[in-house]
Amino acid sequence: MKKESILLRVAERSGYSLAETEQFYTAFVEVFTEVLGQGETMECLPELGRFIPKVNDNPARNPNSPRNPKKMHCFVQFKPGKRLESSLCLGALQRMAGDSGYSTKGKKSV
Repeated sequence: MKKESILLRVAERSGYSLAETEQFYTAFVEVFTEVLGQGETMECLPELGRFIPKVNDNPARNPNSPRNPKKMHCFVQFKPGKRLESSLCLGALQRMAGDSGYSTKGKKSV
C-alpha cells in the first residue's frame, strides 16, 4: 500500500481532512526520525511494536577496498507487538487456507 492510500484511509476513519492528515503524517515522520536518530527506542505504538536503533559494534571491513578502515553499520530493529503479530499470523493462515483448500485449523476443507 502506498502513502497516498494510507493517508486517504486514515482521513476517512478519523474524520479529519486529507490536508490535516498529511500535516500530522509529516510531523509524525519528522519526530519519529529525530528520536531514532538520537538513539532512543520508539515504543509509542504498542499495537505495532518497538523500533530499536542499532549500531553494529563490530563492523566488518569494506570488502571492496581492504585499505579502507572499517565502516559503521547503522540500522533499525523492529520487534512486532502482540496485536500485529497475531494479525499477521491470522492473515497468513487465511491466505494459506484460500490457496490450498485447508481451513485455518489445518484440516482439509470439503
